[in-house]
Amino acid sequence: MNLHNIIAQAFQSLATNRLRSALTMLGVIWGTASVVFLLGWGKGFINVMETETRAGGDGYVVFWAKRARSETAGRKGARQLTFELKEIDVVRNHCPSVRYVTPTRRVFGLTKYENRLKSGQICGVNADAFNIYNLSVEEGRFLQPDDVKYQRRVIVLGADLKEALFPPGLSAIGRTVNIMGISLEVIGTLKKKGDVLIMMYGPDDEKAYVPITSMLQYVAGARDIGQIDFQPKDPSASKACIREVKTALAKELNFSPDDDEALEIFDVTGLISSLDTMSLILAVFVTMVGVITLFVGAVGVMNIMLISVTERTREIGICKAIGAKRKHILTQFLAEAMTITVASGIIGILLGCAVSLIFAAVPRPKILAAPEISFLTLFISFIVMVFVGLFAGVVPALRAANMEPVESLRYE
Repeated sequence: MNLHNIIAQAFQSLATNRLRSALTMLGVIWGTASVVFLLGWGKGFINVMETETRAGGDGYVVFWAKRARSETAGRKGARQLTFELKEIDVVRNHCPSVRYVTPTRRVFGLTKYENRLKSGQICGVNADAFNIYNLSVEEGRFLQPDDVKYQRRVIVLGADLKEALFPPGLSAIGRTVNIMGISLEVIGTLKKKGDVLIMMYGPDDEKAYVPITSMLQYVAGARDIGQIDFQPKDPSASKACIREVKTALAKELNFSPDDDEALEIFDVTGLISSLDTMSLILAVFVTMVGVITLFVGAVGVMNIMLISVTERTREIGICKAIGAKRKHILTQFLAEAMTITVASGIIGILLGCAVSLIFAAVPRPKILAAPEISFLTLFISFIVMVFVGLFAGVVPALRAANMEPVESLRYE
């Protein structure tokens, strides 16, 4: 019996019991569509997580000064710690594991241009902030070391801040804005980021950046900075980098490196690594859910094949009586199971792709990532489908092949 006859007989068997066949195929169709959609969605979700997490900054650490314990301070009671600009030089000169470091002092207030007002966050930083916060210039330039050194009254505007202050088509470069009574020249505007997964003190698009020295001299009127932000050279070694920076600051500010209350630390780099691990776990989970669903459908295929073997017992006996060998019967029923599974699987793949395209086209929150259907996704779905067909067909095929001709012919 050639392959064409086997396939034709399989479809003839399906057509004989249409309702039963349709219900059986539905399980495989649903399972295959689930595998395609979940694999695609898992891949899309991982990409969104990675992109959104790193959009706020490609891995950095934030230090805030708190209170040192009394026994290390040499005084009665705890001592309040503060950061100043000299601590930035300590980190830069004594912490080789740090790639970039910036002081940060933030104030919230109104930014004004002519009769336009926009509330936002003004950040006093240095030139390294550009790399730490993963910023991109739309027009002009970002802060340079000389801007910090000479306390220049310049400012770089976030995308939303620029759009709110200036009419469409009007360049902000070279124009003067007013912040808390201080006039500042706009030297650059930033590209729009949109919503990101990790936001420090609000959206980056609503922030403005000024030299830290100008912030302390003209806006804040103080010497202390609010926080120290730094980026490790090796993100995977962020914990070691944190220990190195803490040790250097402990020596400079006279507190114990083991004092857990002296500094408050937020490790964005570690959070990104944790999210990467979570994304991998999610990918494995959604894949397993799809595969389990598909194997549940395979049980239905196995059942219909067992019923088919029982119904065709006399036919099997006649085939064996006229010379059909065990391998012929085995191949016939195994091929029939594969035909049912592959036909159902192809429909399921098309359905999964259609659902994925529809899901990608409708409006949805950014966190509900659009499924990314790739050749690898379809290939994995097809391979799983083949194994399901073998799983569903091998037991009925063996049962049919092992039937005795005499007993088969006696079956009513």
